[in-house]
Amino acid sequence: MSESTASVTHPVVIAGGGPVGIAVALELASQGVRPVVLERRDRGDYYPARTNLTNLRSMEHFRRWGIADRLRDNDPVGDDFVRSATYVTSLNGYVVADFPRVCAFEDRIPFASDRPEFAPNPAIEKTMHDAATEHPLIDIRFGHTVTAFEELDDSIRVSYTDAGGHHTIDAAYLVAADGSGSQIRHELGIQLQGEPDLVQASFWHIFAPGLKNRMQLGRSSFFWFINEFRDNAGLIAQDSDGHYQFAMIPVPSDMDPDDWQAARQVLYRNVGFEFDVEALSGGRVRIHSLLTPEFRSGRIFLAGDAAHQISPLGGFGMNLGIGDAVDLGWKLAAVLNGWGGPALLDSYGLERSAVISPIQEECIANTNRNPASFTIDGISDDTPEGAALRSQVGQFINGVKQQEFVSFGAQLGTHYHGSPIVVSDGTEPPALSQGDYSPSASPGCRAPHVWLADDTSLYDHFGNGYCLLITRPESRIDTAAFETAATERGIPLEVLAPRHDGLRDLYGADLALIRPDQHVAWRADAVPADPGEILDIVRGAGLHAHSRPMDMAQQTLQGDSGAAIVSPVKFAHAVLRTPPAQFGVMVGWYKTVLGAHASFEVPGALAFLTYDDEHHRIAIGAVPELAERPVLAVGLDHLAFTYASLGDLISTYERLRRLDIHPYRTINHGPTLSFYYRDPDSNQIELQVDVFATTEEVNAFLVAEFPKNPIGVDVDAEELTQRFHSGVPAAELLKRADVGTRKLGKLNSI
Repeated sequence: MSESTASVTHPVVIAGGGPVGIAVALELASQGVRPVVLERRDRGDYYPARTNLTNLRSMEHFRRWGIADRLRDNDPVGDDFVRSATYVTSLNGYVVADFPRVCAFEDRIPFASDRPEFAPNPAIEKTMHDAATEHPLIDIRFGHTVTAFEELDDSIRVSYTDAGGHHTIDAAYLVAADGSGSQIRHELGIQLQGEPDLVQASFWHIFAPGLKNRMQLGRSSFFWFINEFRDNAGLIAQDSDGHYQFAMIPVPSDMDPDDWQAARQVLYRNVGFEFDVEALSGGRVRIHSLLTPEFRSGRIFLAGDAAHQISPLGGFGMNLGIGDAVDLGWKLAAVLNGWGGPALLDSYGLERSAVISPIQEECIANTNRNPASFTIDGISDDTPEGAALRSQVGQFINGVKQQEFVSFGAQLGTHYHGSPIVVSDGTEPPALSQGDYSPSASPGCRAPHVWLADDTSLYDHFGNGYCLLITRPESRIDTAAFETAATERGIPLEVLAPRHDGLRDLYGADLALIRPDQHVAWRADAVPADPGEILDIVRGAGLHAHSRPMDMAQQTLQGDSGAAIVSPVKFAHAVLRTPPAQFGVMVGWYKTVLGAHASFEVPGALAFLTYDDEHHRIAIGAVPELAERPVLAVGLDHLAFTYASLGDLISTYERLRRLDIHPYRTINHGPTLSFYYRDPDSNQIELQVDVFATTEEVNAFLVAEFPKNPIGVDVDAEELTQRFHSGVPAAELLKRADVGTRKLGKLNSI
């Protein structure tokens, strides 16, 4: 039996109906797209004792989908538990550190449209499954297991089984939200990269109906045990009826993580007494910190645990997946609805990788700050010395763990600065902090939030498409040209001009273009001369539409000995030495020219700068007593950086020109069109764009044409820019003029 026919192609099939898969479906449906969700579990079969926190950013999305309050209503943990995180020696011992009501989130947060919700996974899944089942655009099919897929010319065929047998279904796109063991990812041959087996843990879903009545230190919803056993044990209430999550992260080295009898003894010695308890499920959990190098393979996209895995310490696992779902969902919808450009879907992996990597690093640090790391012998003693130790350790825990429990900086401060569908204005987002959030409307950042005078959230007025926010209504800016350009392209656009004191100062501009996911795509003080150009960039159809994916495949050659020579997969970075007095100038120059940011920096000494998924592309070190480098010294001549399109290169030229940074030469070499600059230490930097779309084309040019003129043809940068803006096709501008034979002669530079 087969459902597929030549005339039936669904827009999107989602493999996996967990929180991430359902989030993709909800986002697509909010944009008017009809997804099909294939979930192997039966309706009402929820995973217990997993995620416990739907964080602030995820709840903002839940609010957009109309399910934030439904999740709160479904929370099974009652008021008999206090929403605190508490470190204790035992449940009948002593409190070492307490974060009172840190998981309660009862008050409205000024800089966010909603509040986090500390509720267990079954409540999250019930809320999302109910919403998907009730939504008229979502076709969710329980008891359906994806078994295979096949890419066709213009669609993808998905095979699955259900109680009725084997079937197929055709779709324009397939989203793999099928978990950490993703079969789809394995079939694609994509291997996650990072730190496997970060720690080995043991998780148990237990039933202990009388335990809460014996908690002498109070009923905290989240206990960590800190004592001389050093078991790194934690206990989290899953409801008010005796269900708990018991975890050891990491598990004691001498214990089998799958042995419930051993786990029960660890539970007893940390709680401080024996009690009736039953293990409902549980065992070994290997915790990894991994990230996919490819979020996309043709018409298939990875999301959630299928794309990345992270330590649970910090509560980001599911929540990063919700972020994936939103980023991917609105982009798929834009393409399916006809207004998304060819570069839009490729931006998904670029944006999500940049967000996920720093959070993974923070969660590794959280994992290392485990209870055993804080333990000092004698901490459980009923003596003045024991009390002094508990006070000392408690103060330390409060200092280092607060940012983990209230990680608003990591939740709201991550950004898409540098994305090909974000128009930079030359500003940098605030430095990322796990705990502290600094609102910013620098393009790529989450739009700063305020509550309006009518007690509604600013976000409630953004709509599901793009929103052109006028931060100072009294400016009377005429947005008609922007609206017309959006209409011509089919882009859904709301124009919003709320009256709110300080909104213009918060956004730093009179106008801000907000994406469907509430991130700033562009800002300025006036409507640009060509709003369509801005809209084309942010919808992936403008200056970046000519970009082509880099071929990062590993090359294998045969050496003279017959043994395989494994080539590097990519060039990683260059290191520059500079005098200490020049350090700040050099770092600032490269940040400005390349749009780079520091992944690591010791002021005045060392900086690692990057602009993509590599941890650093340029390293700059301050070295005293450096000799001047002769112009014609032996060694490195220049560094070259490739841009995705001619439009990107010209945009960079114009931006740098406004900052009084000018190229000393512009030349079309044939394979590339290149702008040459000198940094503050006179190192030569080449900013280039490839002329040819394929390796075959450039190789043919190198054989037939390049020998006649291996130097190139000089180009007037200003004339090139004017012709580009007048509408001359990029292909024509990139074609090297024929100036006859031009021999190398004596080289002063390459």
